Amino acid sequence: MTDLQILNLLAARLRHTRSLSSINRLKELLGVRIQPDVPVQPKKSVQFDEHVYILPTYSVAQYNRTSDRTNTCYCLNAETACLIRDELNRYKLYEMEIHAKSKYMTHFIP
Repeated sequence: MTDLQILNLLAARLRHTRSLSSINRLKELLGVRIQPDVPVQPKKSVQFDEHVYILPTYSVAQYNRTSDRTNTCYCLNAETACLIRDELNRYKLYEMEIHAKSKYMTHFIP
């Protein structure tokens, strides 16, 4: 084996060792085992208040429920609206849970 081949093997081992140490460091920092084949499910928790509050509301004659044209959604340019729509669609496609019996009704079928 030539010196160049030995150096190349050592360089490859160093790269491998560095990448392993990086992964181990990430594991320590995150406190999570990295398993690419197993999706990580976030813990879900719902809490209900033990007290129920019923508050008065207003009738249509007392409260104007029409939208305000100065809201941000009316001031978006086409590019920003497309970015928001794409982000929402990516969320729907990759992150949002959909019941198995309802998947056929979705726009994004994985």
